[in-house]
Amino acid sequence: MGLGLGAPFFLLVLLLLAAGSGAMPQDKRIHRNYVLLDLDTIEIRPNGKEEISSSKIHVSVESGSTICSTCENLTNKAVSYLSEKQTQDEIMEILHGACSQTFSLEQKCLEMVDSYATLLFAKVTEIKPDEFCKRYGLCRDVSFLSVAKSESTCAFCHHLVDEVLSKMKDPDAQVSTLLH
Repeated sequence: MGLGLGAPFFLLVLLLLAAGSGAMPQDKRIHRNYVLLDLDTIEIRPNGKEEISSSKIHVSVESGSTICSTCENLTNKAVSYLSEKQTQDEIMEILHGACSQTFSLEQKCLEMVDSYATLLFAKVTEIKPDEFCKRYGLCRDVSFLSVAKSESTCAFCHHLVDEVLSKMKDPDAQVSTLLH
């Protein structure tokens, strides 16, 4: 899955989780919710078989929190996770394993992975959660959120899906997602 599709899908899930918390009556709301992020990796073994491993990160979401603050919290956790040396080493190991299967292009692949992965990890540490969430439309004017709250949950979800799909179809948005 490319970055162009992954970011909008992640944002869609994030918005649905945040929007769904407002659908429950006030007396039945849980005061503290936890979102469990599943990070799946596929490792290709030397025998050609794929092995899927999963990491789980608990992220707390306050009841009644806005989509914006939830996005900032999740982005902060993701940046922290991707900034850890152990995580970076695991990613490099997976990428080097993938390069070993490119046969005659293995050396060129390894050079590219080593140079670009270093740049990628440096860029990840520069991500500011508040700017990231604004860039992807999760921190908007209150008017957008208040309109969404006054509509039914179903209508809000339809509107949200339409917006995400339109962004995914826009080539400029896809390029922007890949470059940022």
